[in-house]
Amino acid sequence: SIEYLCSLEGSRSIGAQKAFLVLVAQWPHFDSIPNSKVKRCSGEDTWGVAPRKNSSVPGLSFHQKNNKKLSFYQRGLFAFALEVETYLIMFGFINLYKPTGFTSHDCVSKIRRLIDMKKVGHGGTLDPLATGVLPIAVGKATRLLQFLPETKVYRAVIRLGMSTSTDDLEGEIINTKSALHIRQEKIVPYLDNFQGQIEQIPPMYSAIKKGGKKLYELARKGESVEVPPRIVTIYQIKILNFLPGEYPEVEVEISCSPGTYIRAIARDLGTMLGVGGTLANLIRIESCGMRLENSIDFDRIDQQIQQNSFTLIEPDSLLSHLKSVTLNPDNAKRWCYGQTIPLAEENCENSNFETSAQDIYLGMYQEENIFLGIGLLKNSEGILVSKPKVVC
Repeated sequence: SIEYLCSLEGSRSIGAQKAFLVLVAQWPHFDSIPNSKVKRCSGEDTWGVAPRKNSSVPGLSFHQKNNKKLSFYQRGLFAFALEVETYLIMFGFINLYKPTGFTSHDCVSKIRRLIDMKKVGHGGTLDPLATGVLPIAVGKATRLLQFLPETKVYRAVIRLGMSTSTDDLEGEIINTKSALHIRQEKIVPYLDNFQGQIEQIPPMYSAIKKGGKKLYELARKGESVEVPPRIVTIYQIKILNFLPGEYPEVEVEISCSPGTYIRAIARDLGTMLGVGGTLANLIRIESCGMRLENSIDFDRIDQQIQQNSFTLIEPDSLLSHLKSVTLNPDNAKRWCYGQTIPLAEENCENSNFETSAQDIYLGMYQEENIFLGIGLLKNSEGILVSKPKVVC
């Protein structure tokens, strides 16, 4: 017979779970242990039991990178654990403060090294000179990035009377013109041109691809190509401050949709004013539901890791904009196995759900507020159902 003793320590709410597994078994039954394999370690009477690659045992999940150290040994009649390993299951988000000079990929690489985990992604590129909120997803949370709130908010400083090759101060100055006559009152009417849904031509120095190559790669080679315009939405743009001078600077706050280039707004505003413009400074103060005042830098993350106090943001705390459904244990299990679940008997009011031409996503939960993943709302012969989209 086989006995399992699984005790869980830590909290799901911090996105990290410490798990301890103690296994007691008679060695002839090793091969019947779910998700395990038996291999001879050394000598006639020594065997090892370890989880298979990316496998799980009741109540626990093991990452491939970590599970190689887990082994149980058998001597004589009974098996015993030579040492009990501690596993950290990382699943959640980091509200990272991106410093200047780092690309978004640089930040992902550094986070991977800090937390010793490969599966890390970000929720929206920031230019190297820009600072501010860079949402970081860890583990299976990378699959949830597309469902986080889309609105992004920036605080930008636009320098008038100057045009550059990259539409920011990183590029070569290609034209200057005194803008001493520009006053804040003259700028305000032009801001209406950036309200609502607008057509925007991205900067030539951008990561947009044309013909399979990124625009900035073509620009560095001196190749000139036509940059296709794109439709973006500006929810709000307002002036925060104005500094007059030969090259006056206007500080604005912009709330916009993903894919909006603030450099393009700086360039186009300068063109409308007849003096040229470029982006002098950019801070992202909100992205994917994360705010600047709650962000954390690399040093703080490293310090928390050393103090064993580092935690991740719960995925469901950033998905509150989605309607939610709570499943009973049986339906939760079926849903996690990929089955479509009718919503009529679940903890939700169908009158609150309306299907449309657009996909409607739901936050799926099990009882006790256990987050399961993202479901897609469907109408199946007049019955509203949830089809698994992302199972976490």
